[in-house]
Amino acid sequence: RLRPTTDRTREVLFSSLGEVVQGRPFIDLYAGSGAVGVEAVSRGAARCLFVELAAGCVRVIRTNLMRANMTDRAEIWRRDVGRAVDDIVAWLAGEPGVIFADPPYADARAKRVWADLLADGRVACGTIFVLEHSVRECLTGLPPPSWQRRVGETCLSRWERRTNV
Repeated sequence: RLRPTTDRTREVLFSSLGEVVQGRPFIDLYAGSGAVGVEAVSRGAARCLFVELAAGCVRVIRTNLMRANMTDRAEIWRRDVGRAVDDIVAWLAGEPGVIFADPPYADARAKRVWADLLADGRVACGTIFVLEHSVRECLTGLPPPSWQRRVGETCLSRWERRTNV
């Protein structure tokens, strides 16, 4: 079931990121409609990778990118995020980027994937990770986030790679 990131949540997300998005690669995991990644590109992201398994959502992302004339700065993978971690890290090509994930709430497998990404030593220093999750969801098994913001029943949690693992 698609649960799009609300306009207010996107506003809080991009206000918190500020200019850090500009010129950096951006990854939108569990992309759904792709609204977050499209906004990242509109705010100056160098390029955006959308990873989404649902075929219908991939079609919507493609349509949204064409309408916004952003296809030259975007790549869409119809893949399971959990099986694409190595390729996602490789796509960053050693550059510090922004990785945003909005997995199905309370999906234990998605939390393990997120923990793997946070711990992956191949992700460049300076990379910012932002996870959208339910305020009721416990982040057990993840390091404490450096920043959190509640938006209604949604929470944004942020981590930053400060050193190479």
